[in-house]
Amino acid sequence: MGTAGDLLDLVRLYWPLLLGNALEWYEFAVYGYMESYMEQNFFEGSAIATWAGFTATFLARPVGGLFLGTIGDLFGRRIAVIMSVIGMLIGTAGQGLLPCPRNHRDSPWVSMAGVVALFCLRLLQGLCTGGEISSVSTYLVEVGSHRSLGRCTGLLSVTVNLGFMLARVVIWTLQSHLGDSAMLQWGWRVPFLLALLPGSVAVAGRICLRESGEFVREHKEADSDEDGIPGHSPWQHMQLALQSHFPAILVGIFGVCNIAVLQYGGLIWTNSFLKKHGAPTNTVMTAGVCSRLIQMSLAILVGWLADVHGLGLVTLAGAWTLMSAGLPMFVALESDPANPVNVCITYGIMYALMASLCGSVVFMYVAELFPTSVRNLGVGISFNVGFCFFGGFAPVLAEASLDWTPHGPGLLLSAAGAVTFLTVLASVKLQEAGKVQLAHVRPVPYLGTWAHGSQNLEESLESLTGAHARMVVTYLCQSGAVCDRTTPGGATPLYVSCYNGHLPIAQYLCSQRSDVCKRTPTGATLLHAAAQEGQLEAGAGPGRRALPLRHLLPALHTFLCLWVRVCLCVCAAHRGF
Repeated sequence: MGTAGDLLDLVRLYWPLLLGNALEWYEFAVYGYMESYMEQNFFEGSAIATWAGFTATFLARPVGGLFLGTIGDLFGRRIAVIMSVIGMLIGTAGQGLLPCPRNHRDSPWVSMAGVVALFCLRLLQGLCTGGEISSVSTYLVEVGSHRSLGRCTGLLSVTVNLGFMLARVVIWTLQSHLGDSAMLQWGWRVPFLLALLPGSVAVAGRICLRESGEFVREHKEADSDEDGIPGHSPWQHMQLALQSHFPAILVGIFGVCNIAVLQYGGLIWTNSFLKKHGAPTNTVMTAGVCSRLIQMSLAILVGWLADVHGLGLVTLAGAWTLMSAGLPMFVALESDPANPVNVCITYGIMYALMASLCGSVVFMYVAELFPTSVRNLGVGISFNVGFCFFGGFAPVLAEASLDWTPHGPGLLLSAAGAVTFLTVLASVKLQEAGKVQLAHVRPVPYLGTWAHGSQNLEESLESLTGAHARMVVTYLCQSGAVCDRTTPGGATPLYVSCYNGHLPIAQYLCSQRSDVCKRTPTGATLLHAAAQEGQLEAGAGPGRRALPLRHLLPALHTFLCLWVRVCLCVCAAHRGF
């Protein structure tokens, strides 16, 4: 079966995951796109307070990832995805039914209750969003075909952007038909309530899902594994993840910095920035919808690049692109924000291209960092802490930075790209030092032809086939190439030949006494590599001791300190913060 068949099968069997994920992000984005109405109805015209309400959701995301991630690892991915979509529906519909403080100014208790309830429901949304993204990405990584895993997880990027685009389209349609006055009075409630019907369908579909086969196998085999799931309390499970996989968690946190800041300090916050600086509402909405359509169209293509050239290489390219283009793109946008052509080209197209490279495979990037036994929890912690810290404060910092310099938001975008760029480079060094395993599901390809074993034997096996490949391998081995040398992902030449189905090469390497019993760090054998259509079992592996903070690379420490200092300076410069 080809890769197109893999994607079609994934959609046919797991559509409730994709539908629910699209609705989750629709519900999550509605608040940001209606910031102007929420500002007047709940926060008496304070933009900072309104974005603080948006930030409240991010503060709850790590807790949701921790809670639902532990449930997903101990009791199954299916239970976690059901709980997340139900909680999100409650939080969204509840916001649409809240009393509006603007209409109850003569009753301070009602006004206060409305604001407090809004924050509580936003926190509930954050809890469920944190659990949703970790559980769904874990689910798809475990059930997707390995040869097209980048494209399979790229479907998550499609549904995320579909959710954001639907939020834009719904609000745009309501504004066009109702007008600003009606939207301010009661129309702002409608987008929250519209999610109930499709959300109920997603809940029903997820209830009927089968559990991830990889989780079932891991659960059955855990009785003989000291890091196994049965017999561990939730608290012990959290301790195991933090102690044994702390370096991987750090890589995940800093690895999502670029897309977190670009998503919320670039795409969403800029929507509000353009409206306040004279851009026509229809122009902003059109550019925003085009941006999401471009990202949806390119997600599978970027996933293909990850399948062919490596997940790490695509992540590195996305970070470099944002680091280089973030500031120039915002300067171009800020120079004439009321010009429709400028808005469409810069915000609608260029921002979309940067977001496609940065975000299409980010879910796979984080999920690959962890073995099956702690994958849901590991993704829940690292992804959500990263988005909470970098993405949650991005709109507030972008708004406040305008008082410091008119180019502040652009500097924020470029700095975020630099953080992820350095993280990917540092993670390769950490893997070479044995501190972290970057790919637990699919070891190769990861970083293209960079950082592979000497003599380029693995590269030859991946790029050549047939008689020519046999001749190249024979020549390299006769020239002294090491037959059992491994890539950073733990794959030997024999493993790569089995994975790609090159029987003559495998036979030759066996005749050269290559180790046929050797396993990758994830526990995969040659039989797993040969069974490309099946599931590659990724064992938990022996637990590693926690990495002391003093062993972290100085570059990460320096950049974290720089980021904190910039945040503090920007906040201090804003007189009303």
